[in-house]
Amino acid sequence: MPYYPEHTFILGLATIRRERRLPPGAFGEAVVREHQRVEASEVVLRGSVPGRYVILEALGPLGLRVGDVLADEWFQARVGEQVKKGQVIAARGKGRGAKTLKAPVDGIMARIDEGQVILQATPQPVEVYAMCPGEITSVRPQEVLLETYGALIQCAWGNGKRTYGIYKPEPPEGIESLKGEALLQAYRSTAIVMTRPIASTLIFNVAFEQEITALIAPSMHADLREAALRQPIPIILTEGFGEQQMSEIVYNLLRDNVGRPALIDATEPVRWTSSRPEIIIPLPSGGQLPPVPEMDQPLVEGSIVRLTRAPYTGMTGRVRQLPDSPRAVENGLRLAGAEVQLSSGRTVFVPLANLELLGRAADAPGTGGT
Repeated sequence: MPYYPEHTFILGLATIRRERRLPPGAFGEAVVREHQRVEASEVVLRGSVPGRYVILEALGPLGLRVGDVLADEWFQARVGEQVKKGQVIAARGKGRGAKTLKAPVDGIMARIDEGQVILQATPQPVEVYAMCPGEITSVRPQEVLLETYGALIQCAWGNGKRTYGIYKPEPPEGIESLKGEALLQAYRSTAIVMTRPIASTLIFNVAFEQEITALIAPSMHADLREAALRQPIPIILTEGFGEQQMSEIVYNLLRDNVGRPALIDATEPVRWTSSRPEIIIPLPSGGQLPPVPEMDQPLVEGSIVRLTRAPYTGMTGRVRQLPDSPRAVENGLRLAGAEVQLSSGRTVFVPLANLELLGRAADAPGTGGT
C-alpha cells in the first residue's frame, strides 16, 4: 500500500502559483488584466473595508431622560452627512453650560432614532500588492492568480508579516555585531539569514535599530513567540521552535541565491488550512517551464526526503529502498520504514513516520545521494 508522508516543498526551480485576495469583509476589484506582467510593488487589487456601525446613546450626554425626544434643532449634522472624530453632532443649550454629543470616529450619520444616534465609520481603503514579479493568469472580482518561476522554500513558522527584497547572510560574528557606520550601510534595508537559533529579544532590538527588513532563522526559543508576533518585520523559521539547526538543503538553496530579491512570506500557520510560511526567490526559467509542485504524492524509491526525528533531525537524502517487511528500531519496535541515503553517503533505516517528502523530482540534482 502506498505511503503518503507530510509534504514540505523545497525546490530549486518550480512554477509557483499564488492567489492574491482582498482581506475578509473587503469589497473591491482587480486593477490588472490576464497575462499582464507585474512587479512585486504593483497593486493588483483595490477596495475598501466597510466601516463598522457605532451606536451612541444621546440622552445622557445631552442631559435628557428616558422617554425624552431629540429635537431636530439640536443637531449640527444631519443623516447622510460626514462627521469628523471629536466633532459636535448635537448641542443642547448655549455657552459653557451646553450639553453636547460628539462623534467618537470619522464617519457618516446613518440614523437618529429613539434617543440613539448611529454612525457608520469611514470605510478603510485596501490595496493588495503582487509581492512577487510574475504574470497574472486569472482575474476574478475579489482575487487574482499570480504565476512566477523560482526557488521555493516552505518553512515551519512565521509571525504574519511579509516583505520583498534582497537578503544576505548574517555577519560571522552574528547580528549582535551590527554596530558602526560601515556595517550599518551594508545591512540596512536587507533581510538577514541566520544560521543559529534566535535565543533572545536582543536580536529583535538590533534588527529594529539597524533597519533590517526581515529575519530568516532555523529556529527560535518558544518563549520568544509572543515577542516575535509583535515585531513589525517578518520573522520566519525554517525548522521550527527549539534549538534546531537549518537543514542542509535549505541552507544550500539560500546560499546559492544570496544577493537576489526574495518574497519572505511569514504567514502564521493556521490549523486545517494549506497556507504555509515560505520564501520564494524568483529565477529565470531558462526557456523551459519548470514543473508545478504537486501535493499528495506517495513515497517511492528515489524520493527526496528530510528526516524529522533524532538522531538525524534536519538531514536530507534520497530513498534507496522501501523494504516490504517492518524492521526493528532502537526502541525495540518493529516499524515500516525506508532505507535513506544521506547527503554524506551513509545509508540509514528510518521509520516512515519520521520522513517528510520535499516535493522534489526523483532525479533532482544536488539533493543528496548518488
